[in-house]
Amino acid sequence: MRFENWHRSAEPEDSMARIPEDGRHQATITSAREAKKKWLQRDKNPDGRCLDVRMDVAGWAVEHAIPDSLTWKVEELCRAAGVPAPEPGEDWDEGQLVGRTVTIETLQAVSPSGTAYVRVQKYIAAEPKATSQPVAAKRSRPVPPPAPADDDIPF
Repeated sequence: MRFENWHRSAEPEDSMARIPEDGRHQATITSAREAKKKWLQRDKNPDGRCLDVRMDVAGWAVEHAIPDSLTWKVEELCRAAGVPAPEPGEDWDEGQLVGRTVTIETLQAVSPSGTAYVRVQKYIAAEPKATSQPVAAKRSRPVPPPAPADDDIPF
């Protein structure tokens, strides 16, 4: 083994430099499915059920697991994606999120195991499209011509 043939780098690579910066980003939803995550098990969610959403942000895969107990977060995602939110007691197809582009606010984070990842802080609701309609011009009543000066009408 010859050590001079090994690649040498001046400094170790910073994994945080490769992921998207903190702030707002456009993300394309690549996958949305119901899942169970052991790390999400809590008193409010004993099974760890969640909506597992995977997105592409500038070539970086971002995963966001939304626990079942956080229905407001699912509604926030739906508003950002422009799809109807789930209704209590009705079946809802999470597949309708796939392919949608959403605006997200992110934060760089490091897991307990030391892995750098992107945390989704919130979903930004899509701006409603302006439905401007032309304003109708005001119509005025026709003005009657002035009465002649030699008019002998008493009123």
